[in-house]
Amino acid sequence: MKNFKVITYIILMIAFSFSFSSCEKHDDIHYHSDCDIISIMVRANSPEDGTTYDGVISENGNITFELPAKVKLSELYITANLPVAAFAYPSLTGAKDLSTPFKLTIVAGDGTQKEYTLIAKHPNN
Repeated sequence: MKNFKVITYIILMIAFSFSFSSCEKHDDIHYHSDCDIISIMVRANSPEDGTTYDGVISENGNITFELPAKVKLSELYITANLPVAAFAYPSLTGAKDLSTPFKLTIVAGDGTQKEYTLIAKHPNN
């Protein structure tokens, strides 16, 4: 019985020592500088119309959405595909008013920023 306790104690000490050595080195974090929007779309605030409309991203930072006349420009939900570790400011949660140009800043993981202007319009405008 005494040998069993000694062996159990030795096994526990070995397991305990491995638990500290496994977290010895921190993972390297690579901050990306990419802050270009990969894709972006809007959806109208209408249960009967779940259609999404893709934005056209131009080189000058304007993103244009051509929407049917029935879509209300003041209540649109925006979804964007962003690079790793990037975030949008202001946040894209909730309905947004795109009846006037909407400024959006994308911030990369390393702090690099790029500003976009979102413009929604009906075909006749």
